[in-house]
Amino acid sequence: MDRPERVAGRSAGVNPRFALGMDTSTRKLGLALVDEGGAVIAEREEATSTHATRLVPALEWLLASCGAGRGDLCAIGAVTGPGSFTGLRIGLASALGLSRALSIPAYGLQSLRAIALAVPAEGAGLAVMDARRSQLYCQGFLRREGEVISLGEPRALAAERVLYEMPSPMWAAGDGVALVRGWPAECRLISEIPNLAVPAAREALAALASGRAAAGLLPTYVRPPDVRLPAEV
Repeated sequence: MDRPERVAGRSAGVNPRFALGMDTSTRKLGLALVDEGGAVIAEREEATSTHATRLVPALEWLLASCGAGRGDLCAIGAVTGPGSFTGLRIGLASALGLSRALSIPAYGLQSLRAIALAVPAEGAGLAVMDARRSQLYCQGFLRREGEVISLGEPRALAAERVLYEMPSPMWAAGDGVALVRGWPAECRLISEIPNLAVPAAREALAALASGRAAAGLLPTYVRPPDVRLPAEV
């Protein structure tokens, strides 16, 4: 089901600059505009299997919905995976193209870290995404007083191996939660993935404010693609 659009008004006489967040790592297309104070001005999330045809119209709708144009963008934050191979290629290529056309920086944010940034939980926990092929993308994080610390690298694991990564997590978040059996009773389970375009946009603003140079958008695949070219004879 599509997530309802969210639009906040703009103050008269004020011309703020926005960061655009983009997420094409799953079967949903997520977009968000976040102002320089970190407030979400508008966001849109819709289920689609055709990111290539929906991305530009959805972006134009998002900008028009709050009276903004592409010239109001100051940075782009794009989710870099792991996730859908095709979706990631489309999203990252679009983010890079827009970045170059507007001469603004584009920053990447891994999808599992985006989940950890978005969930309302504290302590050590796991971000888990359905990776298909009977596997989950999984990574541990420590959330403490607003800080999110990575505990290892993202991995692709069978569902029964996830709790070997962290036997007693305080929280678990992502659409892979329901695929794991045996969560500890005290573990807070958050199965609904938020619009990851929002933390992507906020991370881009933080990087821009710190003066960090954009280092390119490299996809995080974790495992080989599902479809491979035939070997040469």
